[in-house]
Amino acid sequence: MEQVAQIKGREINDILVPTLNAFVPILESKRASIEQTTRETHQYDPTDRHMLDVYYPPTPRPDTPILIFSYGGGFYIGARMLPAPASIIYHNLGSFFASRGFLTVVPDYRLVDSGVKFPGAAQDVGDAIQWVVDNLPFPDSDIYVLGHSAGAMNMFTILNLPELYSPTLNPRIKGAVLLSGPLYYGKDDKAKERVPLALLESASAIPTPRLLLGIGERDIPCLHPAMEKFGEALRVSYDEFVAKGHNHLSLVFALGTGQGEEWAEDVVKWIHACSMHMHKNNPKKPNYHLLMGVEPSASRVTSTRLEVILYRRIHPCPEPRKDAREESNWAGLLAAKTIISSLDLGVEHSASRVTNKRQVN
Repeated sequence: MEQVAQIKGREINDILVPTLNAFVPILESKRASIEQTTRETHQYDPTDRHMLDVYYPPTPRPDTPILIFSYGGGFYIGARMLPAPASIIYHNLGSFFASRGFLTVVPDYRLVDSGVKFPGAAQDVGDAIQWVVDNLPFPDSDIYVLGHSAGAMNMFTILNLPELYSPTLNPRIKGAVLLSGPLYYGKDDKAKERVPLALLESASAIPTPRLLLGIGERDIPCLHPAMEKFGEALRVSYDEFVAKGHNHLSLVFALGTGQGEEWAEDVVKWIHACSMHMHKNNPKKPNYHLLMGVEPSASRVTSTRLEVILYRRIHPCPEPRKDAREESNWAGLLAAKTIISSLDLGVEHSASRVTNKRQVN
């Protein structure tokens, strides 16, 4: 983590190579240990972008919790198996959470160069989750989802886009961790309908599980105000953390190195606390809130207090504001700095912009 602190700049182009250089050698020295984790690869849909890796905990049980991870890459790049010299990335994450007792699943999804439009990437991840439910022998397991960067957008879309909502699958998802996610994009009319903030505003009748919002202390600058304003627009209780010393990429790259893993350990604690509280109060009732101004019931589960990383705030469900939709526009990322392009949201734009965005992780 000392090397991360010395990296100048916070944008992807500034941090990618030095962050890889900081962690990949450590991970490679631990490759044998990481690869001891039992891993299976399956195909959940027809193309070569519809593959998933399953990492098994040492002693799986029928009720072993399932953690689904969706990686980032701006919808242009990314894979569950990256090329050298970064081929250990995501194996480290799968092994880390498996060692903490989770059946950990890392699916691929289609990228922009395949012609996919919104909500295709999120639908792929949702199909992967459904495949896990239908094909792996864990009928009593609760499901938790973790999305990083563009992957956070995938997860929130699965939870809140009406056409992706499944009355059989979604209630099994008990908690969602949105890590360094781009939560708003510019003012394009189509984009405004498809980013998490817009989905949040239109989701008053859709249940959503417990939410944990996380970000790196040295993350991409525009993501900090975006997450803060997104949180203010939420009509539910949620939890939040800032991971000390981390940039946008080190959050994932650090797992398995023994450095900078505190945020992930607290995510594990948060999941266990959610599970214990839910089953203690009503094991048969989904641990759900309703979004955007829906009056919470008296039995609403309150936020769970966890150990502080850098700082952590607990947000009760506020009273709905009449002007919430108007005020939500200040939750935006600047279009010039966003890591999600309008093409990713199904909006046509110039080829030159696409070329520039392909360099973004």
